[in-house]
Order: sequence, then structure tokens, then C-alpha cells
Amino acid sequence: MNVVDDETVQIEINWSSGAAYNTVWHITGKWDADTQRLNYENGIMLSVEYIEGQDDAEILRDYTDGTGYFYLKDGYLYWVDEKENAGADCYFEPPAQ
Repeated sequence: MNVVDDETVQIEINWSSGAAYNTVWHITGKWDADTQRLNYENGIMLSVEYIEGQDDAEILRDYTDGTGYFYLKDGYLYWVDEKENAGADCYFEPPAQ
């Protein structure tokens, strides 16, 4: 996560589906104090396959119009992906101290 200003952050989510497959989301979100959510539009997603012996990865699918939001609840960060529901039943834990 990269903080841009007091209300804006850039987020990158890497989600591996095995040694050869990875999905990456690039999201720029703005904090909404009224709803207590980090909302985003125009999220970018790339799903790639790495082919053994080749330097380049093959893009299997992509989009640039992702929407959704993140919110905090009970110490966890939840992700609601309105484009493909990728964040369903997904939450992120803070790192162990």
C-alpha cells in the first residue's frame, strides 16, 4: 500500500493460484469518512500465466473498470469487489507483532 495523500492510497493485491498462475489488482482508493470505507473505481486486474522457459508471461484476462471498497471490522480488513466478487469471504489480517 502506498499513501498518496490524506484520503488516497494505492493498493496492490497479488493472489497466486499456483506456481504458474497469478492475479494482480492495482487499485487507487479514496477514504469516505461518512461510510468508513475505502472506495475505488477503475481498478486494474491482470491474470497471468508464467510459462516455464520463457521470459514473458501470458495475460489470460484483464480489465480496467473494477469497482469496490474495503472496510475494517473487528480488527480485519474486508474487501468487496463489485466487478467479479473476488473478495468474497476474504479478509486480511494484520501482521503478527
